[in-house]
Amino acid sequence: MKIEQVDDLGRLYQVSEVFPDTIVNQILSLDWEALPWNRENQQEMWARKSIDKYAVPVLLKASEYIAKMYPWFEERFGIKFEFPPNAGNTNWWVDLPGFTTPMHTDGELPMSMQLYFIGSPELGTAFFKHRTPESIWKKFEFKPNTGYVMLNGPLPDGSQPLHWHEMMTPVPQNSIRVSSYTVFSQYSNK
Repeated sequence: MKIEQVDDLGRLYQVSEVFPDTIVNQILSLDWEALPWNRENQQEMWARKSIDKYAVPVLLKASEYIAKMYPWFEERFGIKFEFPPNAGNTNWWVDLPGFTTPMHTDGELPMSMQLYFIGSPELGTAFFKHRTPESIWKKFEFKPNTGYVMLNGPLPDGSQPLHWHEMMTPVPQNSIRVSSYTVFSQYSNK
């Protein structure tokens, strides 16, 4: 995996080459619109399908792969997770035509990683310095096996700046947007 710090505080990172090509190729070859799915909790009204990873062997394998990366994340970020992640921490989303998200923060969700797989380049997430559209800071290009890691936990001084972000371009008609989203547990700074 390649990782590049985006901000000055070490709370936003661009990631790439997260999975080996064998896993990526299997993910890209799935018939995403035919996979078993449910509505995501607290997103029931969104144009989003949450794929049942337990019914799709490669998605379960990829979710387990991410869960096993937690010691690397702890070392890289100088943190210690309260609980190690497991495969259940990763969601696989299919966003349907028209789907978008307005500018928001993830509140006090400690740490997350979104990885992109299927979609056009403009469907990545944009981050902002402030809660204003003109303060755009970084727009991640939507490319397979890339994405971002966002840390939201308190800084060593106790402050907790949050990241304003949004999906600026809705999913076009006759297409989908496929990504994974992993939520990590609370952590403390080493």
